[in-house]
Amino acid sequence: MFVRRSTDGAKTFSPPEKVFDFGPHIWPARRGEFPRAFSLPIVVADTSSTSPNRDHIYATWDDTRSGHSDIWFSRSTDKGRSWSPPLRVNDNTRNVPLGVADFRMTPVVAVAPRGEIGIAWYDRRGDPARRCWEYLFAFSIDGGQRFSANHTVSSAASCPPPSQGPGAYVHNLSPFDDPNRPPDSTATRLSTMERFALTGPEFVRRARDEAHKALTNGRIVLSFDGTRNLFAGHYTGLAADRDGAFNAVWADRRSGKQELYGARITLGAPTAVPGALTEADLTDRVEVVAGTPVYDAASGTARLQLQLRNVSRQPVYGPLRLDIVGIATAGGQPTAELVDSAGVALSASTVAFSGKLGSADRLAPREMSEAVEVVLKLRPGAGFDTALDFRVKGRAVR
Repeated sequence: MFVRRSTDGAKTFSPPEKVFDFGPHIWPARRGEFPRAFSLPIVVADTSSTSPNRDHIYATWDDTRSGHSDIWFSRSTDKGRSWSPPLRVNDNTRNVPLGVADFRMTPVVAVAPRGEIGIAWYDRRGDPARRCWEYLFAFSIDGGQRFSANHTVSSAASCPPPSQGPGAYVHNLSPFDDPNRPPDSTATRLSTMERFALTGPEFVRRARDEAHKALTNGRIVLSFDGTRNLFAGHYTGLAADRDGAFNAVWADRRSGKQELYGARITLGAPTAVPGALTEADLTDRVEVVAGTPVYDAASGTARLQLQLRNVSRQPVYGPLRLDIVGIATAGGQPTAELVDSAGVALSASTVAFSGKLGSADRLAPREMSEAVEVVLKLRPGAGFDTALDFRVKGRAVR
């Protein structure tokens, strides 16, 4: 990690100065499974006039210097001239269940107006098979000298698709020979992205050769659970707002496809639920957002993801539900019915959003719930169109 400093508003910069080292973010033997998931230090400065640590600079990164996958933190209290020794942020026990190494990666850092520091990252400690990811968070209230216990921000695990097959590669003692590699005279004329595509596999091969350099035999490496090799996501984000809360965003596969999820993280006591809540019809305060339906012609069913978004100026509170009060008819018969995942008709025409509003069980203004899947079965002979009338019910302040 190098730093160049400017004292004249970025007109000129000092010569680069090496300030600290960071190690490889992943073990060489696993480089092929995570070829694009590299991460570099993320740096933020405390620029708040209300912070006791104004002008301090903070950096976070992940590496395996210790023989384990860790999240590290370093700080500078003199505007980048010197940096503290790396501090380990993750507090997990370093064990290897089922012989599978643990991972955590792509940390981000933010600083709040009063000087609190937050760090968030992807982590697989919660799954002994190391297939699924969760999103974790830790904070410091003393300028980065110590960090809190790690807290899980995501409310569900993010797992790779079950359809992803096994992975295999061979470590050979023979020289590597790629008959399709263009000659160097051609490679030098390629675009930057084309050169990356060309050299990427070579980088992976060199890393694996390094990991297996002590072997006296060739080796075939096969993972019968290829889903373990799918990393969480390239990116994640963390920002602090004027109220001192941290706002996180990350990639998540809990719905079966990779989507963006977010959460607001407060360091103080959670907001108390008002005592004067009453059951209310919230149809004019809550927007229903529908995803792209997936149609299965063989079963005559359509799967649809629904979310609720608070478009009013006041919070709404769970339990929230979507009551289906009418289904379009054709020939005097309903054109569709709500069914479960097996295609069996449901006894109640209600879509519940229990557990989909976050730990506070509420939607603040402009906040959106997690998705709930609805399965509709079309009635044979009723055509291919249907419509559902609904009302949104929940709780609100009287």
